[in-house]
Amino acid sequence: MKKVMLLLLFSLAFGQWIDTIIPLPDSFLPCEICCNYRNNKIYCYGLHDTLIILDCSTYRVITSFPIGSGLHYLCYNSRDNKVYCSTWEYGGMGGIIVINGATDSLVFIPLGVGRRVISSLYYNPYNNKLYCALYNDSIVVIIDGTTDSILRRIRVGAGPYAFCYNHRNNKVYCANSESGNISVIDGVTNLLINTIPAGRGAKALCYNSINNKVYCANYEDTSITVINGTTDSVIKTIYLRPLYHRGGPDILCYNSYNNKVYCGNYYDCLVTIINGATDSVITCFYVQYPIDCYYNSINNKIYFGGDWRGFTIINGATDSVITNLLLGTNVYYFDWDSVRNVTYAPVRYCEGYLSAIAVIRDSILPAIEEKPTSQIIRSSVLKTKENLFDITGRKVNNLYLRRGVYFLKEKEYIQKVILIK
Repeated sequence: MKKVMLLLLFSLAFGQWIDTIIPLPDSFLPCEICCNYRNNKIYCYGLHDTLIILDCSTYRVITSFPIGSGLHYLCYNSRDNKVYCSTWEYGGMGGIIVINGATDSLVFIPLGVGRRVISSLYYNPYNNKLYCALYNDSIVVIIDGTTDSILRRIRVGAGPYAFCYNHRNNKVYCANSESGNISVIDGVTNLLINTIPAGRGAKALCYNSINNKVYCANYEDTSITVINGTTDSVIKTIYLRPLYHRGGPDILCYNSYNNKVYCGNYYDCLVTIINGATDSVITCFYVQYPIDCYYNSINNKIYFGGDWRGFTIINGATDSVITNLLLGTNVYYFDWDSVRNVTYAPVRYCEGYLSAIAVIRDSILPAIEEKPTSQIIRSSVLKTKENLFDITGRKVNNLYLRRGVYFLKEKEYIQKVILIK
């Protein structure tokens, strides 16, 4: 078997490429994006408190509207097809703007009179609930995902800052930055059931689904607290070695295929990779000002968006840097459409545009082992197969296939398939 690069895939076969750059008004200055994969829309808010909705099939703006003042966070309710946008002050009240994913109509959930510093939003798809952190009030508000009604307000530690969900034990964890601990909330009863000590400046959480552990990044202590997901006891504290001693870890994500945790340190320009089974450090490497990250479970890659220049993309198996995508001077909080395997990134000073959205398409592998023979097959057989890709390297829906050439990924090989009806 010889390793080949299929020429038909634009010489970037089975790698990453920038599909397009969507220009926005110069004054918009995009900050964060949220994907609605059901209606193929993206939602992006700008620095001057305006939110736009774009149709991803045409890359045209559907509508825009003001969203009040302060920092904003976005998240998507996949069950009821809603997008949530937090606002510190909207019509004299802090709260959450709820956007209907199909009609783009709005509902406002007030959370208190006057300015309310909302530091995080998190959607729990298992129990269909939204969790909202009120930083100055030390309160977590739990909202019903269907009715948009407030279910409970829970007093937690000082400065609630980040959430994650333990689906095995149905718990929600809230990192409290100022008190240096973690509040544990029952996903069914909405009651506070535990408080776990962490480090100073607890700022990020992620869940290890293989070993049932929770990881908390402690910014001021330059450490990570590892917690048993069943007992909520602290297993270990991992002390990280900073490069420049300018700050600690503040972002986390989890690779469920290789059982690894990725920890980003913004001010130290450092990413640390941790073994999820042993909780030992595997390696560290330089990434310029990592501000956000996510794990692409389709292609086993980790994306780190940098607040300077662009993306660093890491191979989840080898821990090597696949590529650095240069997109402009600033990349902010991006989102991944897992259905279409597309990343949308808000960028500034990119391709001559002061404000823009970069559309990045990802495909299977940097190189493939191709079997020398092709297989002729009928659609009824192919519909039962998984990991099927078209000629551009994009994963396809097996239920809606036309005649043509496809590629079937089987273990370490790619099988070329010619489909006949």
